[in-house]
Amino acid sequence: MVINSTGVQQIYYRNDGELMELCKNFVVIENGFLGVTGLEPVTDLSEKVNSAQLIVFHRTFGLGDILMLLPVIREFKTRYPGKEYILATTDVHNRWDIVRALAPDVFDGFIEPTNVWRLKYDLGFYLDWYLEMDHTEPSMYGSHRVDSYRKFFGLETGKKPVWSDLEKPTDSGYVLLHEGGNWAAKAFLRPTFEYLFDELGKKYDIIGLPINEKLEAEELISLVLEASCIITFDTAPLWISHFTKTPLIALLGPTPDNERLPYHPCYPGKVRGIRLEKEVGCKPCREKLDTCQNKIDCMKVGKERVLELIDTALEEIL
Repeated sequence: MVINSTGVQQIYYRNDGELMELCKNFVVIENGFLGVTGLEPVTDLSEKVNSAQLIVFHRTFGLGDILMLLPVIREFKTRYPGKEYILATTDVHNRWDIVRALAPDVFDGFIEPTNVWRLKYDLGFYLDWYLEMDHTEPSMYGSHRVDSYRKFFGLETGKKPVWSDLEKPTDSGYVLLHEGGNWAAKAFLRPTFEYLFDELGKKYDIIGLPINEKLEAEELISLVLEASCIITFDTAPLWISHFTKTPLIALLGPTPDNERLPYHPCYPGKVRGIRLEKEVGCKPCREKLDTCQNKIDCMKVGKERVLELIDTALEEIL
């Protein structure tokens, strides 16, 4: 069995200690999840891609990571036109509809990952756990995840992506306050969220978006599109704001801002990163949580201080 970045016909990977078989004709890259380390750009793909008609891109989880993939696939399609492109990802929380709405020109269809073997595809790219190397692999530190994808496909890095052709309407005037993701390292404490909603509401027109509020795709996108600014964490709404060209305040702790913010269409003028880890004398741990022994201190900064940081950023943006 050969594990490398080109010519892979069949590979296995460890998942909770079990050996799992992947579909044939998938290209992978060496990574720690497969038991080896090191980052290598995929090379010599032209012949393989040119001879393929139906190509599958497999990324099971992470809506934000899937949204980062979309402008890269658009670039990939420019290099390799005339193919059929399928995204294999689980359809949870209206994921397929969100992708269709934000980038209708990228994928020709969607399929659940467990059903890929049913397709008569010619080539596949396996992307699960690839981006997560930036938590542990120093060669990926400092790289925006869009550029990490580009390296995988052998595309040029360092240029601003084309996110969408959505037109930003006249701002409604409200500020969208998003509670965060389903992981404690990417969310407000509930009392902090409620406090910010009340206090910011004295000065701004605030709409609060709690973690547990699941909206339809069009409703969620419209909410971000029409906002004058969105306040959120390293979560899917942050990436939706890239497509909608909505000014952004991103609260970050485990993740460095240079790996998330520079490709936002409003950067740097109307984008601010609030580095919560600095408030507790820490540094970005890349979600390892080793410095704080899993206490996630950066997400527990005092609510009054968080309000001060957000209010300053809002005044600069608005």
